[in-house]
Amino acid sequence: AILVAALLIIVGFGLVIHQLYRVQLVEGESYKQEAMSRQLRATTINANRGTIYSADGQILAASATSWRVIFSPADITDEQATLLADGMSEILGVDREFILERAGNKKSFYQVIKRQVDKETADAAYQFALDNKINGVKIGRASCRETTRYYPYGTMASTVLGFVNADNEGAYGLEAYYNSTLSGTPGKVVTAKNAWGTDMPYTYQDITKAEDGNSLVLTLDSNIQSVIEKHLATALTEHAVQNRATVIVQDVNTGAILGMTTMPDYDPNNPQAIVSEISLQKLA
Repeated sequence: AILVAALLIIVGFGLVIHQLYRVQLVEGESYKQEAMSRQLRATTINANRGTIYSADGQILAASATSWRVIFSPADITDEQATLLADGMSEILGVDREFILERAGNKKSFYQVIKRQVDKETADAAYQFALDNKINGVKIGRASCRETTRYYPYGTMASTVLGFVNADNEGAYGLEAYYNSTLSGTPGKVVTAKNAWGTDMPYTYQDITKAEDGNSLVLTLDSNIQSVIEKHLATALTEHAVQNRATVIVQDVNTGAILGMTTMPDYDPNNPQAIVSEISLQKLA
């Protein structure tokens, strides 16, 4: 009996040791990766795209930090949700029903009200939440920061500059051709999360800073560009152009392009909108 018991103990310890060996050494790395995926949350920090300058130093395209306004439906009451929807729809210009729909998901600790909000507006939204004692509204954390591309001169040189898509990547023109130069390297925020999926205290946070993209200096002169666009717009009207017209101004000594435009053009701040009368007449 003692021999059988000893044998069972040896076999039992052998199985335990084998399992420990398998879990810790053979499959240890895979378990480690799975544990990290359950315990950590990685959030990308977008890099600012490089600035595009004219030859005379004017900013033709630049990036600015924008903010994401978020809230936690699990932390607010139905009455607060209604108040939140009323206030945020007015401050952020978001549909009231859109906010109420997301507020109804009481198991969620993270819902986005609006992305790419300027700091002043985001601060106003946050202040509204504070004034009305609405819990769970957040802005401005590194993990919520985004960048917005803007073009100070609107339509000027738009057909040359191009524009970026919703992912802040060049979709047309110089923005697309030099995308890898302008893009930069995104950063990352790694935070520990608890069993409910919310972030642990900031002491668990690890931040890799984003590296902004390189800038471009064009040969285009903003004064020349402005003049040719003004006169080309007049020529389109006077000669009832039905399709499009183009002007290129070149330095004959160096070959540098001093001005270039094609009309009808568009506003790269809102490239989906049709601003050309000629294009609108074709669609009519």
